[in-house]
Amino acid sequence: MPPGPERPIRRPNVTVDCNSRTLRALSDNLGQLTFRVGGGALNNGASPGPTGPALNVYADGVLLKTARVAALDENGEDGLGGNDHSAWLADFMSGQQFARSDFDGDGVLSGNDLSLWLAAFFGGASAIGCGAAVCP
Repeated sequence: MPPGPERPIRRPNVTVDCNSRTLRALSDNLGQLTFRVGGGALNNGASPGPTGPALNVYADGVLLKTARVAALDENGEDGLGGNDHSAWLADFMSGQQFARSDFDGDGVLSGNDLSLWLAAFFGGASAIGCGAAVCP
């Protein structure tokens, strides 16, 4: 199915709307929902803006939480590679705490973030990126 403004992805109760940059899903009978969002970032390395992208969680139109997100694929190209590693290193060496490269969400760029990136890279699970598979 070609990308469109709104279409289901992987799970039948999850819908993505590229135009409004939203993801909609129905919870189970306990009010719980778990899903994984694939994507990439456009980190040019050590650029301004220590705050990272955020995910706003709503239920019936009420904001429940805002969570920071970070993408291991830092250059938005096809999966994890040397350029992503280089972008992370540029953030790490800058001395600033760029949330976009804080993969464990603890507020600090550290060896643990690098360890998470290396595990994904050498695990081969992120060898192919999302590209424009869902949203152009």
